[in-house]
Amino acid sequence: FRKTVRRYRKDKKGKFMIIKSRCIFDGVSPEPYEGYVAIKENKIHSVLKGDSIPVRLRNDEEVLDVGNRTVMAGFCDNHVHIFLAALDLTTCSLRDCESEEEAAKRLADFYKNRKDKWVIGFGWCNYDWANQELPSKETLDKYFGGRPVMLINDELHALWVNSKALELCGIDKYTENPQYGEIYRDEKGEPTGYILEQSAMRLFTDIALDYTEEEEKGLIKTFVKEAHKKGVTSVGDMEIIGIMKSDIYKALECEKELKVRVFFSPSIQKPLDEFIELKGNFDSDNLSLLGAKGFIDGTPLGHTGLMIDDYKDMPGFKGEPVLHLAELRNKVEQLNGEGIPVRLHACGDGAVREALDDIEKANHNRGLENVRNTIEHIECLHPDDIGRFAKSGTIASIQPNHMTMNSMEEHPIFDILGQKRSELSWPAKTLSRSGACVALGTDCPIVPLEPMMTLYCAINRVMEDGSPQGGWNPKEKYTVQEALKGVTVNNAYLFKMEDKIGTLESGKYADIVVLSEDIFKKDVLDILDIKVDITVWNGEKVYERKGGEHE
Repeated sequence: FRKTVRRYRKDKKGKFMIIKSRCIFDGVSPEPYEGYVAIKENKIHSVLKGDSIPVRLRNDEEVLDVGNRTVMAGFCDNHVHIFLAALDLTTCSLRDCESEEEAAKRLADFYKNRKDKWVIGFGWCNYDWANQELPSKETLDKYFGGRPVMLINDELHALWVNSKALELCGIDKYTENPQYGEIYRDEKGEPTGYILEQSAMRLFTDIALDYTEEEEKGLIKTFVKEAHKKGVTSVGDMEIIGIMKSDIYKALECEKELKVRVFFSPSIQKPLDEFIELKGNFDSDNLSLLGAKGFIDGTPLGHTGLMIDDYKDMPGFKGEPVLHLAELRNKVEQLNGEGIPVRLHACGDGAVREALDDIEKANHNRGLENVRNTIEHIECLHPDDIGRFAKSGTIASIQPNHMTMNSMEEHPIFDILGQKRSELSWPAKTLSRSGACVALGTDCPIVPLEPMMTLYCAINRVMEDGSPQGGWNPKEKYTVQEALKGVTVNNAYLFKMEDKIGTLESGKYADIVVLSEDIFKKDVLDILDIKVDITVWNGEKVYERKGGEHE
């Protein structure tokens, strides 16, 4: 090591930053170990085992002795919606409201002294309300008669709007439902204020979310700051409701303000030539086109998931696809032929099967190296399709925190799908055992950007009240090591960056996180007590928690 340092010091361009710990998890070794990580400029210079630094460093070189705190590669979140997540951070959260009225009143209190053009909120869920009924425009009209209101639900698949919003967007009893979307109506045909699925939601979001370039830059920088706080150094940004801010990311990258790696996936409905152009224009290690995002269905809990067999509580109904399937198959083949992967939203087992069919057909006809297609969510899986992921090289992208509800007794999945099908809900471990690459994420802002919650849910599989004891379908529970690799190593592979991020190895980018404790010695049910103490992105310390107690 002394020889390495001597050689390094002949290079006058930089200096060392060294992180020393008794718990280094490099993502390669099976167990953590005592040692240190040496950073030179923006890369990891070396990762060595040992209980002391065997050289005397210069006075201007930084040494962080973090004791027994875990040092690991920065968290990668493969599935976020950056712009909506930024809005969620800066507007009103309705996540823990217990009634429609409580949500409306909270919104009114939040906005009483604000001059926003639109009143915007996130996270409401009628399943969390006592009556579980869908919301109405009248409740919002009581508080916001003259101001337009648009509230996005917890799954990003529905809106709750008021009469002013309907008026400004030109929606009335004569407005036809767009394809694959629905404007809910009362017995007289008047819109109720509940809007379902992407195509109908865009009637409002295209108007309500009209911001200047500088406002958009500010919002994205808010998200980046939050990512640093949570130890997230790379994200997969997914277009939703027509929202994709790649040009704003590019401007921030040029200004050296995009201090998180962004791998984005626009809507699959864009023309093929636009994807080819994006592929050529966005190809840096900090900002690049990853693939094309396509929706096959909605969600089983909303009865919009595409199922193989009927819904238990709706005999004769299996759900419907949200895209024309023949067109989808052709687009998958075209994109893969250009080396562009697809990321297909498929929650129901019928949608997952359709996605696998499309990918296998493209693989067969293409005759090229696998382009790392991904199926998103997989909230329900048919046993016959388990082995098809590994065989086709398809990555499984799963968000463990989506499975949680207040309690197991209140979970609607058993009424909707039944006990048997629920045994392969969010089946990360089953797919991993079958040889598939399973990448974990949040789907922020459907849930907050909280990697520790992702780990907690993957490892424990319990509801908010801790039920059931031993975890739901415990055969699907991850070990700590497996979960950590799910949010680092496997996401790096999904991003096609496994040679540059995801593990602590010499030559890789210095994207590193220091946790507040040794995660391997923590009771798994107490993992949420662990905080992020330090985040290093591209060799720069971008976050350090203040007031934390360090051991």
